[in-house]
Amino acid sequence: MTERDKDFTGSIPEIYDTYLVPLSFEAYARDLADRIAALDPASVLQTAAGRGMGAGHSFIAYCQN
Repeated sequence: MTERDKDFTGSIPEIYDTYLVPLSFEAYARDLADRIAALDPASVLQTAAGRGMGAGHSFIAYCQN
């Protein structure tokens, strides 16, 4: 391992949003959005906290139907 490999540089929140959120949660967000869109609800109240991935995918899935 080189000296550079041992250093963590950069913004932790930016790296989390860019890499870890999509890797960890995108598949679940897409699945949930598809399920919600299939029900064709008049409205949806999202009460979860997080980075907004579920809300974003839900909006896209709903608009596509």
